[in-house]
Amino acid sequence: MTVFLDYDNTLCDLTTPVCEEINISLGLTLECSNKDIKHYGYLQNEYGNFVNDILHSPEIYKRVVPFNGAVDFVNEIKKDNKVVIITSCLNEELYNAKKDHIEEYFGDIPSIMSSEKYKYLSKQDILIDDYLEHVLNHFFYNKGSAILFNYNENFPYVSTHKYNLKYFDKVNYATSYSEVIKRIDDASLSVSTTCSLSN
Repeated sequence: MTVFLDYDNTLCDLTTPVCEEINISLGLTLECSNKDIKHYGYLQNEYGNFVNDILHSPEIYKRVVPFNGAVDFVNEIKKDNKVVIITSCLNEELYNAKKDHIEEYFGDIPSIMSSEKYKYLSKQDILIDDYLEHVLNHFFYNKGSAILFNYNENFPYVSTHKYNLKYFDKVNYATSYSEVIKRIDDASLSVSTTCSLSN
């Protein structure tokens, strides 16, 4: 079995340095933080499209660090599974920065850089991601299993997703790496594809 791991905000904290850069760039006295991000696109809506320039800048990865326990988590699941990091990448400079970052912290591990993660997965694969759309795409397109991950419940944009889903009991939701390991080992991880967004 292959476990595909999202990188940003699943294994590494991207939003803290992004928020710090926003605060520096705009000279904010009321600083933004992870807890302020209520939905995807929130930072762009609140502070402008220049946020995308920060997100896609290779320089930001000089300040990105793995979450506590992330390295041990990856090493643990590698014992019994093939592990591939799958992450967004929109330009060559960002590709090189992410590749170097992955190697620095996680060693020589296979990686795929794409904005359409579900295309690379099959029914036998598991996806672990903080982005609901990627989780649902894997359900619907591949009829596979996925875990919606919210590290220590630090990210409101992930937590609120569960209240927007019908049949949330069908969606695997985890807030710690130990929970993820337990769910990967659980034979009942297979997920129904009847999940759908509510109005």
